[in-house]
Amino acid sequence: MRPADHLVRSQGAGASYAITRLSYACCLMGRGSRLGTIGACLLAGALALVACGRSSKHGNSSTATTGGEGTSAGANAGGQGGAPTTVSCEPDAQLSPSRVLLLSDRQFRNAVRDLFGVDVLLTAAAPDAEGSTWPGALEEASVHTVELAKQYHLAAGQVAGQLEPCGKAAVDAECMRQFLSDTLERAWRRPVEPEELASIMSLFDAGLKVSPKAAVSVAVRAVLESGSFLYRTELGAAARADAGAVTLTPYELAAAIGFTFLDSVPDDELWAKAVDGSLTDPDVLAAEADRLLALPAVRDNLRKKVSSYLGLEELRRAHTKDVLVFPDYSEEVQSGLYEGSQLFLDELLWHGNFSELFTTRRLYANEAVAAFYGIPNVRGAAYAALDFDGDERRAGLLSQPAFLAATNLRRNSEDISHRGAFVLNAFLCPPTLPPAHATSDTVLGPGSVQQEWRNLNENVTCSSCHGLFDPFGFAMEKYDAVGRYRTVDETGVPIDASATIRDVGPDFDGAVADINEVAAKLSQGRRAADCAAIRLTSYALDHLLSPEHLPCALTPLQNELATSGSFSELFKALVTSPAFLTREAP
Repeated sequence: MRPADHLVRSQGAGASYAITRLSYACCLMGRGSRLGTIGACLLAGALALVACGRSSKHGNSSTATTGGEGTSAGANAGGQGGAPTTVSCEPDAQLSPSRVLLLSDRQFRNAVRDLFGVDVLLTAAAPDAEGSTWPGALEEASVHTVELAKQYHLAAGQVAGQLEPCGKAAVDAECMRQFLSDTLERAWRRPVEPEELASIMSLFDAGLKVSPKAAVSVAVRAVLESGSFLYRTELGAAARADAGAVTLTPYELAAAIGFTFLDSVPDDELWAKAVDGSLTDPDVLAAEADRLLALPAVRDNLRKKVSSYLGLEELRRAHTKDVLVFPDYSEEVQSGLYEGSQLFLDELLWHGNFSELFTTRRLYANEAVAAFYGIPNVRGAAYAALDFDGDERRAGLLSQPAFLAATNLRRNSEDISHRGAFVLNAFLCPPTLPPAHATSDTVLGPGSVQQEWRNLNENVTCSSCHGLFDPFGFAMEKYDAVGRYRTVDETGVPIDASATIRDVGPDFDGAVADINEVAAKLSQGRRAADCAAIRLTSYALDHLLSPEHLPCALTPLQNELATSGSFSELFKALVTSPAFLTREAP
C-alpha cells in the first residue's frame, strides 16, 4: 500500500492517461492545446512520471516464450507470426500491489444502489471512474479534508432519508439489527465482529430518543462513513515467503471481482461463495466468472472500461470543440457520437474479435450524427448500423468520427500529436520517452497546422519524441478535428496523409500511405493485442502496469487475447488467473 496525501484529480486532458503520458514527454504544451494550463501540464507530467518513470523493485528478470502462433507475449514483441520471440518479464512481480483503495464516486453510488436500492448524488468526492481517472489514481487517493468528508456525510444523509429498513418508516431495534446483519458484511466486504454491530446499534438506540428517523440516519451514516465502506482492502491473509506475495482472503477476492466486473460490491451470489469459502476453488471461480459475464450490468461496466481505454469517454465531457470554428458540431452531435460508439463497442466486445477493432467498416449513427458527417438516408433518433465502402471509414476505430473527435484535444484544429501519441501508446506500448526540452511555441512557425507539426519533426530537440508518435497523427490528416473526411486542408492545399514510422519496431517501421495502412499493420500479428492486454488489465485492476516492468503473470492473459481475440475470454482469464488471487507483499 502506498501512502496517499491527497486526492488525485483530473484536469484538462487528464481524462486519458494514454494521451497525457506522451504529451508530457515532448514539446506540445503550447498554443491551442488543452494541456496549455499550468495545472494540466503538471498533471500530465505527474502521470508521465508515475506511468513511465517508476523503477522496478525486482532485481531479477526472466524470459517468456509463448506458444500459440509461435510469437511471444509482451509490449515490444516484434514478430508477425513465424519464429518465436522472447521478451523479458519479472517472475516474482504481481499484477498489483497489496493496497487500500478509496472508492471512486461511481463505485460509491453503485454500491449504495446495490446494497440499499437508493440512487444517491455524490459530487467529486473522489476520483471518478466515468472518464476522469486513469489506472492507479484510486491507489493514490484519500479522504484528507473536511470538505471531502462532508461530501460523504451528505451522501450518507441522502441514503438515510430514502431508506426504509424492513419496508417500514418506523423502525425498531429488532428490525434494524436484522437489517444490519443482512447487509453490513457485504457493505464492508468482510466479516463483522459482534462488537462492531453492537456499536452501531448503540448509536441507533441513542437516535431513537429523538425519533425513529434520526435513529436510522445515525446508523446508516455509521455504515457509509466508515473506512470499511469507503476503502477497498487487498492486504491478504498471509505472506508467501518464496515470492513475496500475499493471498487475498475469499472476501477480498469477491470484492476484487465485484469492482472489476461491476464497479460495485459483490452481488449476493458472488458474496455467498466468499462466505462459504468456495470461491477460491478454481471450478467455482470459473463458473462465477461465466455467470457474471452474462449479466447486462457487468457488460455495461466492462464496456465503460474499454471505452475509457480507447479514449471515447472524452466525449462525455462538456462540449469539446470551438463553436466559432465548428458551429454545427453541437452537444447533440457529440452525445450522438458517444452513444454510437458504445453500440459499436457492445457489438465488438460480445460478438466480435479484437482484430475487428482495426478492420471493421461499421459505425452507428442517428440522424443528427449522419447529417453532420454527410451520411445520407439516416432518419430519426434511432441508431443505424452503417457499413461503408471506399477508403473513408475502413480503418476500424481509427477512422470512426467518435474516436477522431475524442482523441483530438485541440478545440479548433486537427491535433496530430495527441492523435498520434494515443495510437502509439494505446496499441503499441512504447518504452519511456525522455522529458521535454522545449515548448511548442519555440518551434512552431507560421503556416498551416500540418506545417506546424512538420516543423516539430524537423526540429532536432523535438523530433526525438515527436518523430515516434507524430507519424501516426500525420496518417490521420485527412480527418479534421471533429472526424470529417476531407482531401484538402483549410487553405485549399491537397492533404498528404503519408508518413514514415520509425524506431517503433521492424513490424511497423517504414512508409505508410495513410491511416488505413497503419490499421492493417495493427490488425496483423499480435503486438497490438499484447499491448491491449496490458492496458485493459490496468483498467480492470485500477492499477497502472508499466510496459517496461511487466510481471510474467501477464503472459497468459496476452496469449488469451492474441489467440482467441475475445474480450470476454480475456476478462475471464484475468479473474480466474492464479495471479489475480495474490498481491505483492508490502
